[in-house]
Amino acid sequence: MPQLARKLLFLIQVSRPVIWPVLPLVYGLGLNASHAPLSAAAITQMVLLTFPMNLVGCGLNDIYDYESDRRSLRRRAVWGAVVRNEDRPLVFRAALAMMPLIMFAACATRNWDNIVATVLLLLVAWLYSVPPLRLKERPPLDSLSNGLGYFLLPFIMGYSLNADPRTMPLKYYLLALCVCGVHA
Repeated sequence: MPQLARKLLFLIQVSRPVIWPVLPLVYGLGLNASHAPLSAAAITQMVLLTFPMNLVGCGLNDIYDYESDRRSLRRRAVWGAVVRNEDRPLVFRAALAMMPLIMFAACATRNWDNIVATVLLLLVAWLYSVPPLRLKERPPLDSLSNGLGYFLLPFIMGYSLNADPRTMPLKYYLLALCVCGVHA
């Protein structure tokens, strides 16, 4: 197999394809809740919430979880890719390369609420895994950041395409708290 294909396959494994549907589905719930049409911009964002966004979130996490992932049999059995020390630069560069693509799609919506939610989603992914803050190691901030990153922000991204997120019903914020609780 050519080296480029091996690297791409490795990055796909790092991005955890098993969870690719989560963010687009939550985004779709936001679209549905606001009765937003399924536009080209919305479809583009949903696609970018699969491999690209998961490479950012999971890739950064794997870079800084190198020691614990290396020792975890469960990690290898479930996800299949362990980011070794020599893989870290590739994963980091690839994750950084995805961020402008994700932001470009948000800018294409020409919707400030969508853009802000997208910036915050990328920021939460960064702050969750990357030192010195590394929210992952700071309960309950780890659970709150998961509620934001896996539910509220992608939901708002979709919702904002046809409604004002500042007037969103309370039930959606409560759902985000449920995600925090599931993570905890």
